[in-house]
Amino acid sequence: MKNLKLLMAALIMIAWVPLAAQNKTENKHNDDVPAHVQTKFSHEFPQTQDTEWKLVDDSYVVEFTTAGGENQKVWYDKAGEKQAEERKLNMEKGLPTAVKKTIDNQFGSYDIKDVVQVNKEGSTSYRVELNKNGSMSEVMLNADGMVIKE
Repeated sequence: MKNLKLLMAALIMIAWVPLAAQNKTENKHNDDVPAHVQTKFSHEFPQTQDTEWKLVDDSYVVEFTTAGGENQKVWYDKAGEKQAEERKLNMEKGLPTAVKKTIDNQFGSYDIKDVVQVNKEGSTSYRVELNKNGSMSEVMLNADGMVIKE
């Protein structure tokens, strides 16, 4: 019986640790997002569809589709200042030649699952999700096509 209690306690701890390590994320209804944050967003992105807000740690994150059909995600701090922006790209459109060349040369044997342009702290990088034989990986490249994280 004592061994069963120890086993149960260990299983609870194993299940709890990953949950505690995750970012604190809350879905937010538009009414729960401060007006000044919504105003900044609506001025910068006046025609959006499928807008969905979340509070992640101390940032308001909005996912949306532009009038042109692009999927984007933007982070705002509590003062309403934009912290980061992501938008999905395809390999043929919107991707700098240097980045496309690096992907073709270094990762040509991989299937490209997703390409996301990330604008943060005044710099632009590209996150590329790759698949090779069922194994997923991710690589970050700067605008010059240099691999900055593999």
